[in-house]
Amino acid sequence: MNQVTAVTLIPDRPSATYTSGEVVTGHCIVTVTGEVDFDCIEIKLVGKARVEIPTNDNSRNNNDKNNGFDKYIKEISLLELVYKPSTVYHTKLSTGKHDIGYSFIVPSNVPSSLDVHFGIIRYKIKAKAGSEKNEFVLNIISPPSIQPNELLIPIMENKSKNVGLLNGKTVLMHCEISRSGFTLGTKVPIKCTINNQSLKTIVLKGALRQEITFKANEEERKSMQKLSSVMGATIEPQSELTHDLNVTIPINLPIVYNTCPIIQIQYIVTAKLKIPLSFDLRLNMPIIITNLPINELPNNADEPPAPGIIAPKF
Repeated sequence: MNQVTAVTLIPDRPSATYTSGEVVTGHCIVTVTGEVDFDCIEIKLVGKARVEIPTNDNSRNNNDKNNGFDKYIKEISLLELVYKPSTVYHTKLSTGKHDIGYSFIVPSNVPSSLDVHFGIIRYKIKAKAGSEKNEFVLNIISPPSIQPNELLIPIMENKSKNVGLLNGKTVLMHCEISRSGFTLGTKVPIKCTINNQSLKTIVLKGALRQEITFKANEEERKSMQKLSSVMGATIEPQSELTHDLNVTIPINLPIVYNTCPIIQIQYIVTAKLKIPLSFDLRLNMPIIITNLPINELPNNADEPPAPGIIAPKF
């Protein structure tokens, strides 16, 4: 009997995280009994995004809820690169094990891998040989899809409020960040100038927050979490102070910025004044996070294949 009895995928870097322009390589081991053609083998790098938003309106009938389901679901294909060994090998596979190498270049403008409550972005290497299949999950982190000069735009914000019910006095905060873009694992320096004309002692704090937006059909959900925080200076009554906050960016954050139509991630640094017996005075300043050094960002042009590597067709 001529058939494929097993197919196994062996990545060259099984625990690696890949980024745009890097080459994903490995081996597909095909076990054959008898003789089969190479055209029964197909290896793919695929990516998809999926959002599931629960329906929280219990007043509607089930038939009004996403065609009878209790979730709004949206799934899209992000990537499909296909390699057919039959385009290279024109012989037959005989009885035994056969080692077939594969390579794929991670393209630009793909979102980072993500697995959170409302959605996933997932990449896989898949192999099919006859009726046998195998696959494994691939981790990808890619830079934001923007023009490099957008990362260099400075940020300046200010806000004020009156403190005190009678004859309230003004508290003013002015913040400056030298640019909008920062690399994973670095710190965001915020220059804060506070003019405290009130009679209260106030405290400056800083934080980094992550806001993820999920879209499924016409529904939208947001999730927010604090990633890091820092304690700043204490500002005495009727005084002015300039203080530098340095907010840490964790090293392992996902980057999904203008690269996925149903999931978007925004990072926001916050400078906050804690004022006794009053609402906080807060400045929220969106920043752009990248996995590359700011001075080495790509221009999103097509990158040439690595030497000796055949770029897959797609």
